[in-house]
Amino acid sequence: DAYIARSDKLVKSRGQASDPTNPYENPPGPTFLEFSKAVLYDGKKDMHWAVFEQWCAPCHVAYSAVVKFETLNIDNLFVLRKSGLNVTGFEGHSNPTSAGGTREATWKTYFRMLDRELLGRYKERYTVDCEMFGYDCDVSQFY
Repeated sequence: DAYIARSDKLVKSRGQASDPTNPYENPPGPTFLEFSKAVLYDGKKDMHWAVFEQWCAPCHVAYSAVVKFETLNIDNLFVLRKSGLNVTGFEGHSNPTSAGGTREATWKTYFRMLDRELLGRYKERYTVDCEMFGYDCDVSQFY
């Protein structure tokens, strides 16, 4: 899919060898470690991993709603109602992890794969975004 192709291209553009700790024989894309290194060390701009203010101009647009993925169903209903649209039959969105775990357990598993330097780089890069959207950016929970 397009996401895997884009992330794989990002990793390969760094000229690095595949991660020998990758548990998959023929992975469909980079490991989280490979991807994290590409995102945090590479100068390329990818709007999916850029800080919010770089792409969305929060100070220049009068947003009427902020939708968060964690509360997507509730937020979508709010936006639909405020827009005067019919919400009858709206079933919401479900995005379970392929492993069947919780979202929090899944992302914590991934971030625990990273060393302190990479965790620090994530914190440095995304602290403003974490504060803006009410996320905990304390990476010490992964040490």
